[in-house]
Amino acid sequence: GNAPLGDHSVSTNGASFQTWGNDRCMRFAACPMTHDRHVWFATMKHDENDCNYNFLRASVSDRKEMLLESFGNWHDPIGELIRSTAEDAILCERAIGHFERGTAAAISDENKGPVLVFAGDADYCVDPVLAQGFSIGLEDAASIGTLVRDCAEASMSKEEFMVRAREHIKEWNVKKQSRLKCVLNATALVQMLAQPGGDSSGVASSVENMVVQGTRQAMRYTPDFVMTPAFDAMMRYSVGL
Repeated sequence: GNAPLGDHSVSTNGASFQTWGNDRCMRFAACPMTHDRHVWFATMKHDENDCNYNFLRASVSDRKEMLLESFGNWHDPIGELIRSTAEDAILCERAIGHFERGTAAAISDENKGPVLVFAGDADYCVDPVLAQGFSIGLEDAASIGTLVRDCAEASMSKEEFMVRAREHIKEWNVKKQSRLKCVLNATALVQMLAQPGGDSSGVASSVENMVVQGTRQAMRYTPDFVMTPAFDAMMRYSVGL
């Protein structure tokens, strides 16, 4: 959603935030984009058989009411952000995270034909936790632009440029594969600690949830001088540092 609220209108003091619920994979995150605009997203487990959670088939007006029903009583300014967002400014689609990645570039071994490079979600969809999918899309655009610039030389023929570009793309593809593994591992860790998953009706899932819930409670009472370096280390890992 795109809320017409600036820093002066909400209680976040210009900071981004992300809040996890206890069930249905519920999450809500918001980020100030300009002095008078906040971008936010919410996730919830989709249920084809329950009209209360079938967001994809809901009308634009019903979708907003469903969001308020689910998130309106969460902490400030979540309800305010949803209410201030125009119905037609709320987009809805499936949030899909892939655990396997194909080839980032279709490159002929004979160095013939065009080069097709995929970027962002067209290449690899990650869980929207920490907005890393958006960040990867920006990284891809910057990397591809730098790659083309570095390959191009004034005296280079088209054929020479294509051969050189293919080699650079292959190298970039390998580096990105390592980068995405870091993102996937960091995302899985954050998701596990912040929001237990699984079916609590099973014994194994119940035990797992008890362990994770215990970990979450312990984290609440962990002092900042322990949490801050641990969080910073995880973020450095997630960006491949």
